[in-house]
Amino acid sequence: MPDQVDFRRGLRLDDLTRVDIRQVPLQRGATYLAFSRQKITLPDNVIGLLHTRSSLSRLGLDFFGSSIYVSPGFGAERPTPIVFEITATITIKNLPSSDHVAGLVLYQVDGVDTVWRGRGHHTLRFPFVDMKPRTEDEQ
Repeated sequence: MPDQVDFRRGLRLDDLTRVDIRQVPLQRGATYLAFSRQKITLPDNVIGLLHTRSSLSRLGLDFFGSSIYVSPGFGAERPTPIVFEITATITIKNLPSSDHVAGLVLYQVDGVDTVWRGRGHHTLRFPFVDMKPRTEDEQ
């Protein structure tokens, strides 16, 4: 994420810098956005709660800065990745990409035909999921 955001102009995709968190150290106090490899779809009577893997949490990594809640109907239009908001209390190097970093606990709400009453266009809320890397000329 950028060091400074002016909301009069909004947060634009070109304000973001792409880094490979497997190779670039996660800096203490910085925020990074990442996406799960898995793409999920929840039915409209299931909610999810996310949690950072405890071994990583004990090291000072947090993967869910703003919300641990996954709404009913998430990914209803098409399977959607989870957005991680990664912060670190210490500098982290060589974060393995093959290890599990989080868990998702699912709860089914019985006796209700539908919990979700709207349209969950979650893929449209995160246009930077398909953000392409900047070329050297653009940096």
